[in-house]
Formats: sequence, C-alpha cells, structure tokens
Amino acid sequence: MTAPLNTASLVSELREQTVRINGLPLNTNAADLCRAAADALESTSRALSEKDAEVERLQSVRDFEKRMRKTATRQRDEALAALKASEERGERLSQELASARIRPEPTIVATIARAIWDIRRVEEDRCDMELEDMPKDHSVWTEARAVAALTFGAASETRK
Repeated sequence: MTAPLNTASLVSELREQTVRINGLPLNTNAADLCRAAADALESTSRALSEKDAEVERLQSVRDFEKRMRKTATRQRDEALAALKASEERGERLSQELASARIRPEPTIVATIARAIWDIRRVEEDRCDMELEDMPKDHSVWTEARAVAALTFGAASETRK
C-alpha cells in the first residue's frame, strides 16, 4: 500500500496561498476558484481519511478471519486425529473381544439344557427319562451348548 498523502497539509498550504492571492488585485473569479479548489481538496482529504480508516478496519477483519481459519483448521485436525485414535482403539477392542473365548459355565449350559428338555418332555412324551440320564452327545446338550455359545460369543463351543 502506498503512503497516504498528507492532504491536511496540502489543504493548509492551499488556504495560505488563497489568503496571499486575496491580497493581490485579482479578479473575483480567480479568488473564488482558489477558494473552491481549497474546499474541494479539504472535502477530498476527509473522504480519503475515511477510506483509510475503512481500509484499516477491513484489514483488521481480514487478519481476525485468518486467525479464526487457522484455529478452526487446527481444531479440525486435532478432532480428526482423536477420531482416528478412537477408531483404532475400537478396532483393537473389537478384535480382542472377537478373539476372547468366553466359555459358559457348565451350570449355565445345564440350565439351558433343562429348559429345552422340559419342552421336549411335554412335546415328545418322554416323562420317564431325566435330563441327567441323557448322554452328553444328545441333541439337547448340543442345542444347549449352541445357545450358550451364541449368548456368550463362544461359537466354537457348539460342537463339544
């Protein structure tokens, strides 16, 4: 940006020249023209000062917006990094959970088997047989282990 003109000093100098001219025997038109030029220059000087103030204000706004963009970019980058770290932690936890083998307790399997057997006894009319009399490879026990495996996420337990 170029240095602003010192219009105030130019106006002052023009006024001084006008006063000197007023002392000379000039026709009225010349003196009036000098005064009109001084007034126009003063008006222009005020307008330039206002424009300079507006330019400074706009530059201040521009600088503020630039700082805000920089801050927003930094915050976005930090949030993305935190999100990525969180996703990686979630993925690790998911893998750990998938690889964890939670074995249902025998009492849980027995409880499930008892519920299945109670339904079968009614439907198949096997009132004379107790669950404990059934071999461990009977379908009731296989079904109970499958339910427990699905419930507790130990899918490999279904074949025991």
